[in-house]
This record gives sequence, structure tokens and C-alpha cells, in this order.
Amino acid sequence: MPFSFDQLKRLDRSIESVDVITKGKFDEYGQEFEFGDEFQGLFGFRSVKVNPERAMNFKVADFQKGVRDSRSLFTRVALKGGPVEPKEIVDAYINANRALFDVKKNLKGDMDAARLLNISEEGFYGALDRISNQEINSIEQNIYRPYRISKEVRDAFEQNASKIGIANPFDEAADVISELEGEFANLSLDLAEFPVFANPLETIMQDTPLGPTTLNLPSIDANTVSAQVQGGNFNNLTTEQKLSILFPQG
Repeated sequence: MPFSFDQLKRLDRSIESVDVITKGKFDEYGQEFEFGDEFQGLFGFRSVKVNPERAMNFKVADFQKGVRDSRSLFTRVALKGGPVEPKEIVDAYINANRALFDVKKNLKGDMDAARLLNISEEGFYGALDRISNQEINSIEQNIYRPYRISKEVRDAFEQNASKIGIANPFDEAADVISELEGEFANLSLDLAEFPVFANPLETIMQDTPLGPTTLNLPSIDANTVSAQVQGGNFNNLTTEQKLSILFPQG
């Protein structure tokens, strides 16, 4: 906005000899401003320099928060203290990985964008130094590394179950989670979204279709039926007579 207070502060910082509104040429983020760019802003033509190094620092911070939030989708189930069904544990594991997949996919897009904007190698890897090299290499190759449940979380399941005197529900869910982890490891970050995975522990209620039921009835005497039909009109017989003909032995 031309002549806004924020703009006047930037203009003041761009002129080192003038400190009417602010002191010094750097703002609280260490950013420096050019007089020419800020002066044009008075007429609505302010140019903004692209700073991919600075932006990547924020993107990495977002990534780290996203990873923590994704894991919490699982740990909230593990650490809630009350009874937990094995099905709930598997559901939480799938949900945690769905969120984690999006977080890693977003970082891959940010990394590609930074390179497109000609970020320096020093700035690129300097911003990523808070992430393990294994994770960075996997993301650069579009490889998704699923969430692995730590020993501490496994122990929490055991301790909570022991406190309330029930069997550890994680024992029943462990094999299913191991299988799902293997399937998740085959996913590519190139996918538009995290695929739908069914919970193998989900009880699927299906209505039993109604159909013919086999009854334990005596066999029909075909010769008797044939003789009776030929000797008269079968449709004119009573129900009792028809049954007598069909099942002569009772």
C-alpha cells in the first residue's frame, strides 16, 4: 500500500543517513532494503527480491513441525492411558503416515522450487542441515520413508496395559503395522496423494444373502407324481393331497 506506515519504515531503513522512524538499515529479520525499490513503492511499483535461502529456512521449520504433528496422531493413541483396541492403533498408524506423506511431499516441492530460483548450494544445504542426510536423499529421490514406531512408544503401550490390567493391544496390531510399513515404503512422493489403505483389523459386517435353503426332506417319487398327474388335474388337489403325492413315505 503506497504511503503505508510499513512502507515508510522500509524507505527510512533504505537511507542510512536518515533514522526518523527506525534505527539502522536492517529490520528484525536482518533484511536490508534498497532506496530505489522502496521509492518506487510509493507509486505502487515496489519490486521484491526473491530470497530462496531465507524462504527455505522457514520451509524447513514448517517441515519439522509437520513431522511432529504427524507423529502425534499416533502417540496420542499410545499415551492416552485408557483401554485401546488394536484396530484403533492400526487406524492411528495409517493416519499418521497419511499426514507425514503430505509433509514430505510439500518439502520436496519446496526443495525443487528453491533450486528453480537458483538457490546457492551453501544456502540450500545450510537450511536443510536440521534434517538428516538420509531423509534429504530419500526426499530428493521421491522415496517415502514411513513413520517407524520407537521403542519408547512400544514400551508405553506395555506400561499402560499393565496399569489397567489388560493384554497389551499393540501385540495384536504389531504384525499388521509391520506389513503396512512395508507397503508404505514402496510409495513415491510423485503420487498426487496418499493412497487409501484398508485396516485389516476392521470388522466388516456383511448381510448374509437370503437364498434357497436345503431342507432335509425325503426324495420325490417321480413315478407316483407322473401317474397321479396323468390320472387327473394336479392343480385341483388340496395341499395335503399334493404333499401326499410328492412324499408318499411321509
